[in-house]
Amino acid sequence: FQPAPAGRVDGDLATIICSHPLWKEFPHDGYCGWQFRQMLTGGHSFLLDHLPGEVSSLLEIASSYKNVKRKAAMWEARVGTGHLLCCGLRLIPSDPAAVHLHECMHSYLAVAEPTRLPVLNLDRVRDLLDREQVKAINRPIDTAFDYNAMQREAYKVELP
Repeated sequence: FQPAPAGRVDGDLATIICSHPLWKEFPHDGYCGWQFRQMLTGGHSFLLDHLPGEVSSLLEIASSYKNVKRKAAMWEARVGTGHLLCCGLRLIPSDPAAVHLHECMHSYLAVAEPTRLPVLNLDRVRDLLDREQVKAINRPIDTAFDYNAMQREAYKVELP
């Protein structure tokens, strides 16, 4: 969990917690403060630029203004008649904030109406789950502009 200095080409500059019902019971100031430290450390973001249509971001990751990419650590879409909520944060049981966020996610999904969400084609979801696609869209979100850390961690996704 490193704040990033401005002016670099690669890396992330900030987090933006979007206005959304999921965050109603989770304390925040519109960005990821210290309660997100353990969730961001070792977490991943998703590159959303290549997705057809729109998805609804819940937690956006602001890239460098010199290399703008649409990224999110949490996003959702409608797939068929169902609801897809993707989270790249580390939700570990020993972190009280992660446990509370997990509960907020369950509470939201229990009452959410997926009909209001942007539609993501089921075939596109299958493509995203392809090994190479997963490697391309998962990026670490705690490495900021540490080039060595980015080289060690980037694309380190293992699937069975």
